[in-house]
Amino acid sequence: MRKELELIEKIERFLNDGLSLEERESFQKEIDITPALKKEVEKQILLQEGIQSMMLKKQAQNAFKKYRLFKFFKLFGMPTLIIIASIIIWSLYQNQRNSSKTGIPTESDSIQTEKIIEPINEISDTIKKPESKEQIESVPTIEKDTLLKKKPKPVVDVPDIIIEAEDYTDFNDISPENVGNAFSKDAVDIYDLNGIIAVGHTFPNEWLEYTFDIPEEGEYELFIKVGSGQDSVDRAIDLTINNNSWKTINPPFTGSWIDYKDVSCGTYKFNKGQQQKLKLDFKNGWINLDKITIHQSKK
Repeated sequence: MRKELELIEKIERFLNDGLSLEERESFQKEIDITPALKKEVEKQILLQEGIQSMMLKKQAQNAFKKYRLFKFFKLFGMPTLIIIASIIIWSLYQNQRNSSKTGIPTESDSIQTEKIIEPINEISDTIKKPESKEQIESVPTIEKDTLLKKKPKPVVDVPDIIIEAEDYTDFNDISPENVGNAFSKDAVDIYDLNGIIAVGHTFPNEWLEYTFDIPEEGEYELFIKVGSGQDSVDRAIDLTINNNSWKTINPPFTGSWIDYKDVSCGTYKFNKGQQQKLKLDFKNGWINLDKITIHQSKK
């Protein structure tokens, strides 16, 4: 099949002068001595002549159609254009004539127009909003409050503020030196109780003061983590915040000096700011302090 296609292609090139002079002479000799090849060449000649004949016929048909269209337009085109133009001019004339008859509005037309416009004006006045500061100030108080209503202030999540007992900034300790078993930079008694670093050996009128920052104004709940191994005593701590006496709490007996419990001291409203102060005054002693937690209270 491939050889046949190649042969037909070569014959087409031969018939359409697509071969070189040498190739053409060589192929002509091959045609002369090969009857089958000669027959195939004659077949291709007939096919090409048939195709050309069909193309010429189609071109002739297209030319005839164009001639008939031209002849039709020549005979009827101008009259048709004149008729169409006349119809357009007559329509414009009729429209203008009707407009001139009804161009002046009557009294009934005015009444109907007013009936339509009045409700529209009423609706427009109802939905109209003040655009300037002066217009807002002239609005009644209830509407003004609605217009100027502020968005609620977003709540900022503040992580718990944790203060270790040994991170005090000021103190008062009766013993002249540290009597605990952990390092202390001064006379405060520091203990290491199974990994818990606490201030212990507290006596009446000893106190510790702590400084911290409040990043956002709001209500905060205070917790102190304490331990006590002495049951038959009264335990009391006076709390002072920013030099203002706040309250007295009574920590519970926790079972031993190595058992600790978080005790809520209540809720206090702090202003935003740095260097806030909390003072713990041990009124009766017998309390070990592990840490202080200040937790943001959300309502």
